[in-house]
Amino acid sequence: MARSADAPDTSSSPSAGSTAHRTWDDAPLAQEIFILNNLMMRIGDRLVAGEGLTASRWLLLGALEQYDEPPSLTELSEDALLSLQNVSRMAASMERDGLIERFTMPGRGRSVFIRLSPAGEAMCEHNKQHCEAFTARFLRDLAPDEVRQAASLLHQLIDNLEEFERDQRTES
Repeated sequence: MARSADAPDTSSSPSAGSTAHRTWDDAPLAQEIFILNNLMMRIGDRLVAGEGLTASRWLLLGALEQYDEPPSLTELSEDALLSLQNVSRMAASMERDGLIERFTMPGRGRSVFIRLSPAGEAMCEHNKQHCEAFTARFLRDLAPDEVRQAASLLHQLIDNLEEFERDQRTES
C-alpha cells in the first residue's frame, strides 16, 4: 500500500512515546480504527488483568449491565456485532468462573439467556474505577460536542458496514 503524501513520514521506527505510525492511501480511516481497537483492547487487558479478566470479558460484563432484562445470547451477540459462537464461548467460560448465569425461560423456546451473577455484579462495581480512568484518558482534551460528533460519525461508519455486510450476504 502506498503511504499518503500528507501523512507524516514514519518510514523509520517511531521513537518511544511517539504517536506516529504508518498510514496508507487505500484505507487510512479503517487502519486508524483498527489501531484504535487494538490499543483499546491492549489497555483494557492490562487494566483488568489483576482481576482475572480480559478486555473482551470486561466488555461483556459491562454490556450485561446495560440491559433492564436479561438478554438472550442471540440478542447480546447482535447488539455487540459479535458472532453467536464467540459470545457463547465467552459466556460458558464466564459462567464457569461464576461471573454470569445462563438460563432458559418458559415459553421462549430453546433460547439461552444470561445475567450477571452476584460475583459478576461485584466485579463490575470493583472495575468502575478502571472504566472511569480509561474513559477520562481516552476522551482527554475532547469537548462534549466533539465526543457527540465522533460518536455520530462512528455510528454512521457502523451503519455503512452493516449495510455492506448485508449486501455481501445477498450476493453469496
